[in-house]
Amino acid sequence: MAYDVGGRMIRRVDGYLGGTATALGQNSAAHQQCSGSGGEVSSWVYHRSGAATGQLDFVASPDYRQAYTYDSLGRVKNTVTTIKGQAFHMATSYDRYSRPQTVTYPQAGGPSRCPVQTNS
Repeated sequence: MAYDVGGRMIRRVDGYLGGTATALGQNSAAHQQCSGSGGEVSSWVYHRSGAATGQLDFVASPDYRQAYTYDSLGRVKNTVTTIKGQAFHMATSYDRYSRPQTVTYPQAGGPSRCPVQTNS
């Protein structure tokens, strides 16, 4: 793992292959945890200017990327998660007290989006 001067993780190498539980109560992580081949590299990149300075810009690994955009107050406005080339968009709007007002989630299997409005 590597960290920046602020102590935030910026790079991680994982050799985890995953595992499968074969019996009730068995910990699936107890099997095949390291590939021994150097693993996959994940990177964390942070904003360097504007209202989002110091906040996470994106996280990336070979088949996964999650990117964030922020509003003028530094609140997360949009999140785009891309898994094996397929993008999933999520948006958040806020009320005048900076509480989430509407969160719009991606709909599984299609382009339609599902908005959820909170009571403020």
